[in-house]
Amino acid sequence: MVGVLEVNQIEVNIESALYYPKMKDYGEMIDDIKDFRYIFKKGGSYGIIGQCGEGGWGLSYNLAGREQFISGEIKLDGMLATLTDLEGISWYVGEGISRNPFSKRKSIIKQLEEAIKHNHSGSIQSVGEIVELFNLSQDRLNLKLEELSWERWKASLAIGYAYGKQIFCFPWMSTGWINDLILNCSIHICIEILKNAGAIIILPTQAEESVGFFVDEVVYLRNSRHVPSKRAQEIVEQYMQSKVSTN
Repeated sequence: MVGVLEVNQIEVNIESALYYPKMKDYGEMIDDIKDFRYIFKKGGSYGIIGQCGEGGWGLSYNLAGREQFISGEIKLDGMLATLTDLEGISWYVGEGISRNPFSKRKSIIKQLEEAIKHNHSGSIQSVGEIVELFNLSQDRLNLKLEELSWERWKASLAIGYAYGKQIFCFPWMSTGWINDLILNCSIHICIEILKNAGAIIILPTQAEESVGFFVDEVVYLRNSRHVPSKRAQEIVEQYMQSKVSTN
């Protein structure tokens, strides 16, 4: 086990934020969030509910220390957190060692070895311990993350765990994608391993039904971006009327 983690809770108070999260195989998009307040607690898994673009992915990206465009604040155990603070304790799931520009060129086993060297708790003694815990394929350890398919996800979690990270932030995932992660790499078991170590898991998705059967809490963003605005409807109506009048 990674041992007792230092952060007991994350307090998020965002008045307004506009993010541009990105990830391999996902590309970059605009993610907008407003008036979001919640306290995430140690050892808990959270499904962040909202359509893609409604802020869940951006929130996860922010908590991973990747990007911050907010009017508001994030606190770790009552202390105001910077992006550097968040990056130091968080892990963006699906990728490897974030600060090392050459990490994508390193094999899974090399990244695990590097992670263990930086984990000063001393509770993890070997790569074999991590491989067995996350049930990683022995014959794929010499591959790079980007060379893996579904196993890339639990390999990424295993590297973050070996580092002793305390917050694991997923990108936004559709219901179908989450189904495939459960069926192909037992992501639910990986999440239990992280929770038992005291980690906080953030998983943004589209509906409560996507994750409600295996996370501890569902948190609604209550963003109305998926609803056409009155102004948007007016613009279309005016255009349609102009077409009728010209004909």
